Amino acid sequence: MDAPMTGLALDGRAALVIGTGAGMGQATVAALAGAGAGVACLDIDPAAATAAAAIAERSGRRSVSLAGDATRAGDVASAVAETRRALGSIDIVVGVVGDGAKRGARLLDSDEAAWDRIVEISLKPAVNAARAAVGPMMEQGRGGAFVFISSIGGLSGLPGQAPYSAAKAGLMSLVRTLALEYGMEGIRFNAVAPGIIHTPEIDRISTPEHRALQERLVPLRRMGSPDDVARAILFLASDLGGYVTGQTLCVDGGVTAKYQLPAFWADWERD
Repeated sequence: MDAPMTGLALDGRAALVIGTGAGMGQATVAALAGAGAGVACLDIDPAAATAAAAIAERSGRRSVSLAGDATRAGDVASAVAETRRALGSIDIVVGVVGDGAKRGARLLDSDEAAWDRIVEISLKPAVNAARAAVGPMMEQGRGGAFVFISSIGGLSGLPGQAPYSAAKAGLMSLVRTLALEYGMEGIRFNAVAPGIIHTPEIDRISTPEHRALQERLVPLRRMGSPDDVARAILFLASDLGGYVTGQTLCVDGGVTAKYQLPAFWADWERD
């Protein structure tokens, strides 16, 4: 039997979080730092990276603030190098970058440039992160963990959101493939697929009435919080999830477990 874990789950490890704006990015930084990791915070907005690094510092952990565009391979490679320089290693990479689903259009009415941009933002940062960090992890010789934010939109069709759904499905396939390619080096790849998460963006684009309707459709009868997502990331990034790789963990309050069409026998659905 394995020895029981002692201390904090991520003591002595260094994490790079890509995309540290308000909501899931900052919650992820707080969760990793709270579990003992030093955290490098990369964001295209320098102020967002600085704010996230301050969160890690308040937990008493080393941190570094980095500005860069995660869709540019050079920016991500520089962030990996700076993480190693400032924190001593790179053991965890979390990708929270992504263009959230917004009001869209059917395929024939959609804009090609917008399609390309959504796919680029959703997929390219993960590819860049793997290209930049797998080599250093192999060099360190103690494995590593990647966790990327996908979406339940990649598991089912979303009318008017073809590029978003396709890109998120591609991200899930990417982690399965990379898990097979680098498992022998002890490097794990997983994804988290959030459902309806209450973020500042949700408040901006929706009304209280719409949010109440959304909650009614969730089996747990509430929206998720950024902390719900961050805790799932922490599990997959730490040794608690040490035998989990190539998987997508849905954090959706049960939405993807639900039979979506009205079920006449389910009286509780009408309560």
